[in-house]
Amino acid sequence: MEMEHLYDNIPGPPDTVLIIDDDEINRAILDNLFSETYVIQEAENGRIGLEKILAQRDRICAVLLDVVMPEMDGIQVMRALNERNIQEQIPVFLITAEASDTVMREAYELGVMDVISKPVVPYVVRRRVNSVVELFQARKRLGNVVDQQQTELLRQARLIIDLNMGMIGAHGNHCANQALAKADLLIMVGTRAADRAMVDPKEIQRRMATIHIDVDPAEIGKNMEAAIPLVGDVKVILRQILDRGVPVTDSTAWLDQQAEVLNKV
Repeated sequence: MEMEHLYDNIPGPPDTVLIIDDDEINRAILDNLFSETYVIQEAENGRIGLEKILAQRDRICAVLLDVVMPEMDGIQVMRALNERNIQEQIPVFLITAEASDTVMREAYELGVMDVISKPVVPYVVRRRVNSVVELFQARKRLGNVVDQQQTELLRQARLIIDLNMGMIGAHGNHCANQALAKADLLIMVGTRAADRAMVDPKEIQRRMATIHIDVDPAEIGKNMEAAIPLVGDVKVILRQILDRGVPVTDSTAWLDQQAEVLNKV
């Protein structure tokens, strides 16, 4: 997976606002405020609302929660969410006419994002909710990208380890020498063809193409002439090569052959 395509695999953001209120008129008012922007779900009491949150936590982007309700009130819902740490994933807004200091203090301690008093002012509640939803979604996207970058870096590190056959030369690894003997292309990066590493550099030059990359032009072509000498920063040169869209052929047979040699050692 290329780093620049990491965003391609990130799932779409949650798009549902859950309104939990026992008053049908209050639910209708909030539905009217947000239905043009979000998918709306409703619950007539805290118990039903909690069940919906637990069942659809990946789709819900905000919860608008009343306090005074039958069966399970808003504070009880917040306690249940707090026990599961869900309020860290889904912003919860307490929308209530019950705004005593005791209720507000416990609500904020349990992780409520904001307390909005009834009757609601449409442009105020829309702005507050939309701003927080955007913040949560941006944070989630960033977290997903970081996770995928870490996964990709680990994959690349494992690939490098798998392909590493050790040193070449008289005191090197047999597998590395075997691979060098059978290769069609030799790319030397920041090194040169020393006699101790290669018994006969001229013979290697005759049998395969060579690319020599080094920041020091004096090092290019020592002991063995390079078919393609490239002077400059290795990182810059390799990126330029990749950006040119160099065709990559199927190397499965070659890798299988080298793995077989490694397994025999």
